[in-house]
Parts: sequence; C-alpha cells; structure tokens
Amino acid sequence: MTTPSPTSKTVFEKLTQPILGLVEQCNHKRKCNALTDHEWIETGLLRMLSQEPSGRAFLQRLSDSGRSDLKRSHFFETLKSKRRLKLCSDVSLSLYETLKRLDIETLRQSAPKGRKVIYVWDRAGIDFLQWFKWKHVGGIYFVSREKKNMDLMIMAELGFDNKDPINAGVQSYQLVGCSAGVTMHRVVYKCPISGDVYCFVTSLSTVPPGLIAYLYKTRWDIEKIFDQVKNKLSEKKAWATSNTAKKMQAQFVCIAHNLMLILEGCLEKEGIGNVIENNRRDKRLEKALAGSRINSEKLPAFLKQPKRATQRSVKFIRWLRNHLYINATWREALGPLKRIYAIF
Repeated sequence: MTTPSPTSKTVFEKLTQPILGLVEQCNHKRKCNALTDHEWIETGLLRMLSQEPSGRAFLQRLSDSGRSDLKRSHFFETLKSKRRLKLCSDVSLSLYETLKRLDIETLRQSAPKGRKVIYVWDRAGIDFLQWFKWKHVGGIYFVSREKKNMDLMIMAELGFDNKDPINAGVQSYQLVGCSAGVTMHRVVYKCPISGDVYCFVTSLSTVPPGLIAYLYKTRWDIEKIFDQVKNKLSEKKAWATSNTAKKMQAQFVCIAHNLMLILEGCLEKEGIGNVIENNRRDKRLEKALAGSRINSEKLPAFLKQPKRATQRSVKFIRWLRNHLYINATWREALGPLKRIYAIF
C-alpha cells in the first residue's frame, strides 16, 4: 500500500495519522476481513464527527460518499463487541500517551515524580469520611465546592500569606469539623474580577488557599469539554442501547477530542490560528481586569494571563466536518480555513 505524501493527504488522513500503527500495537487486535480493526476505528471517528441524526443516516452517508458499504446489522453488532471496545480503549489510552509526549513539559508543569494525587470533585459526591481515608491510606486529596446545606463547625482560623498574589481574593482560611467526625479545610474566596464569592472544602492542607480556587477553576474549564461534545459535536444520545456500545461511543469521543487537539497543533505549526476569536478572548480578559478593584500586579498569574481555548471553535469543527468526505488534500484544505478564520 502506498503511503500518501504529507502534501497529498486528505484532512481525514491528516486527522487520523497519529493512530496509524497504534491498532497493530493493541493487545486486542484481531484479523477481520469484512471490517478490519483500523477501518472500525475510522468508522467510529466518522460517526462521531458527522452530523447525521441517526446510525442509518450515517451509514447511508458513508455509502453515498463511496467510502464504505457497511451494512446496518454489521455496524450495530460491532458496537456490541466487547473485544472491539477493549481495542478502542487501547487506542484511546495509547493516543493519550502520544499526546502527553507531544508537550510533556507543559503537561507536567515541572512537577517532580511522586507528587500526590488531587481530585477536584463535584459537590454532589462529597464524602468527608471517605476523603479522610483516601488521604491517609492512599495519599489522595479532594477539592470541592461547599454545599449550601452543610453545617460545618469552625475549629480554627488559619493563617495565610495575604501578600502572595496567588492568595488574592481569599477572604478566610479555616479548619472545620463535620458530622462525619473528621476535619477539613475551608476556603472562602471572592473572585477579584467578577466579585462572586465561593466556598471550597478540601482535604488538602499543604498548598496556599488561593491555589484551591485555581484548581476548581481548572475543573470548570474541563467541564466546558462536555459542553463541546454535547452542543458543538451534537452527541446528545447513545448510538445503541447496550452498555458496551455506550462505553465504545465514549471512547470514540475521547479519541476524536485528542485527535482534534493534535490537528489544531498541526495548524498552529502552519501559522494558522483563529486570530479573531483569540483577540476577542484577550479583550474580554482586558475588560475584566480593568473592572477589577485590585491592582493587576497583585493578581495571580492564572487570572490575568490569556489561556489556550478550552473548546475547539465552531469554525474549526465545521471546516473539519466539511472535509471528512471530500478528497481535497491537506494543503488545499488550508486555504478555506484561513479564509473562514479571517472572515467569520
């Protein structure tokens, strides 16, 4: 089989390039002439990124494009395959490891080996006694928002460095007791930019209290990814009813997200970026900082530095979808994207 040159690859081939070879390395691969494992991964990605409202509509689109005449029964039976689910999990994990190697220094944030594990948790799942056990047995720490109906007893007011920019906005730092008979730390935080007040509870006691607020803010950024899946990628319902199919769909969501991240990195290397949206984001930040009552020099870096976009833009996703089924080369497809970023 002839390998396409970098300039002759289609957009879909460029998107799936990182998974070339990963399938062959998987422990759960198996030979299947009717639908190879690599073809199944590509089919799942097309289903994930297409806008077809149903599985049947997707299969017709697949056939009309000349890509595949996959039968309906074969598609839905494959979604039930536990072996194919394990294959997707292997590819997803391998792809994640590949993504980490692309920018390991940024992802590790210079963290040394052996750093303790921190989970930033939804407040619906707060269990202080379990948090206490995990902290002392497994070195696992939790951060969450305080529930409105919690009746926590203040045991002590704790000191913190209010001159440290990371603690800008911290109103109080407390040791609190709960009905489970264990103590936690509470941080009352007022955002210097928005003025909103938040109460955080945590089993973590070795970091500045302002960092607790930053960790929860980071969690909210991750929540935006779920919004992207639901609204921008229109993944609002299951592809099939079996648990295996639902788990496989989730793996395809992860694979598609990470591949889009890698593809966006390829575009940046080509000097192509969504400048208009980046400028909008920077201006929103400048406006918010200008309205803050605290001197920006006294604010922590995480509040005043522009961040990389958490979600992929609608422009990027539309462009990618429009090129899934056409044979335009990677180079040919870059021109339309430049125009879209410049005009819309």
